[in-house]
Amino acid sequence: MPEETVRTFVAILPSAQLHRACADVAAAGRGLPVRWVRPASVHLTLKFLGDVGVNGVPAIHQALRQAAEGLPPFRIAARGLGCFPNVTRPRVLWMGLDDARSELLQLHRRIEPTLAALGIPLAERPFRPHLTLARARGTRVGRELDAFLNEYGHCTFGHLAVSQVHLMRSDLYAKGAVHTRLHSVALQGSSTNHATA
Repeated sequence: MPEETVRTFVAILPSAQLHRACADVAAAGRGLPVRWVRPASVHLTLKFLGDVGVNGVPAIHQALRQAAEGLPPFRIAARGLGCFPNVTRPRVLWMGLDDARSELLQLHRRIEPTLAALGIPLAERPFRPHLTLARARGTRVGRELDAFLNEYGHCTFGHLAVSQVHLMRSDLYAKGAVHTRLHSVALQGSSTNHATA
């Protein structure tokens, strides 16, 4: 009988304050032809793992503990809005994260090889930390987004406090994905397990 799999990713979860800031951005852009992510679901993806066997989850948890060991908590500014790939052909509207000291990059560089040792492929694209706020729908969105970004694109929205790394489960439904914490690992080494979230 095939092993059960779960769709997983590694993430940092923003504070309630930053979630409120995401909600404020969505409210300001209510008329844009985009599909807004529910503010409470906004997160920073460090690594998308895809479908993994449930028996392999403990090893992933241990790898994340290894990657986080010795790293102190840190804060980075949530600043600016932008689009992937660009405002002319937008697919994703994001909130920027100012990793001026490369602390997020260091964490990401630790996570990649520890998970690669478990057979999880290395990332194919450079790590560009951001919070996904919305996804574009329709061809006219570029012009409207351009005006929106001119007004709000250079704002500072708060800080992302990074003290834990979370292994998340993602279940896809017609109304969108539901995310559940499987494990949380503190950057100073201790960990907390969560059955649900």
